[in-house]
Amino acid sequence: MRYDCDSTASAAAAELRTGRYEYGWFGGRANDLDDRRCVAFPIDGVEVHGDQLVFRFDWKGAIVSGRVWGRSFTGSWRQSSGDGEVALEFTPDFASAEGWWTLPHEPARHRAFIRLRGRR
Repeated sequence: MRYDCDSTASAAAAELRTGRYEYGWFGGRANDLDDRRCVAFPIDGVEVHGDQLVFRFDWKGAIVSGRVWGRSFTGSWRQSSGDGEVALEFTPDFASAEGWWTLPHEPARHRAFIRLRGRR
């Protein structure tokens, strides 16, 4: 299937802008470094510029930014206490995504996700 990157980034942004979604992750300091625990925060401040997608959530000034190619998102996360890489694969309707996040210079990948708010 051929994708128009600008339109898929716009489709993802349009869905995330509805205010119904949260970004979350397992492991990390927010979960006391326990990969069995997760936290999630409502997504806000969604921006799109061509194939670039940027969104924010209320955890230490967090911002996630990267490129969308088809349903794949690859980029970085940044907050007041650190930064790293992130990769997510969206469902065809952009209503959820699964993937991973890392800390710089560490091989371990931890699970990351976008889902409807309030889902467990």
